[in-house]
Amino acid sequence: KSNTKSKITLNTTQGWAKAIKQFDIVDGPTQDLLANESKYNSSVDQAIALGKDPSSIALLPPNPAYQNTYDRIDYLFRTARNESYDASVVGGSEKTSYFISFGYTGQQSIVKPSGFNRYAGRINLDNQVTSKLKIGTSVSIARTYRNVSSNDNNAKGVINSAIFTRSYLPVF
Repeated sequence: KSNTKSKITLNTTQGWAKAIKQFDIVDGPTQDLLANESKYNSSVDQAIALGKDPSSIALLPPNPAYQNTYDRIDYLFRTARNESYDASVVGGSEKTSYFISFGYTGQQSIVKPSGFNRYAGRINLDNQVTSKLKIGTSVSIARTYRNVSSNDNNAKGVINSAIFTRSYLPVF
């Protein structure tokens, strides 16, 4: 555009995301009671297989009522912030026009510690050298950072690790 004043534009968007339904956990005492029952039942099955009297099985499990409950789901999920910022300057003179922009995008995942950050910049410069010759350039640069935790169908992913680890075991 010929003989235009520089125009500066600033834009931002903000947002938050949260899991609408999270997993329920079994409390520590209940989970320990179930584990003790499983051990006892396995011992009875083994005694029967060996031809022993099942009533002779005497296990003294610890008292499950004293087990703590550690909620891994609270440690795992979060209200994630999403943000975006863009700034640009456009202008020119009779023979030259320019456009310069910079942007940032930050996205947290609702599952810790995943996240995404991107920085981007761009410069466009055009110059009308003669009535028949116009020279221009466009340069873009971007930097992306992703912190991806293993989830999906991975047995060792953070979600499965939080769900299937016994709730009476400490998180850290």
